[in-house]
Amino acid sequence: MDADEAREIGLAALTVLELPHEEQVSVAAQAGYSHAGLRLVPVAGQPYNHPFDVVQVEKRLADTGVSVLDVEVFRLTPRTNIKEF
Repeated sequence: MDADEAREIGLAALTVLELPHEEQVSVAAQAGYSHAGLRLVPVAGQPYNHPFDVVQVEKRLADTGVSVLDVEVFRLTPRTNIKEF
């Protein structure tokens, strides 16, 4: 890597689960991260379950320049509607 190239680093969803997804993106930007990870559905015992507002998340990504690094907990079941993701 050139000295002029910035390292890409992402804010893990687990560190900011108490925030709605679009706020997680804002926090990542404010902290200087280039990326953010998002958790779409809660896992066992997780106290936070913010609805995923794709319009707001996409707007926040565009406004901040942050990109999505990873998406956590994507479960496939017979009832999964792929178009929702």
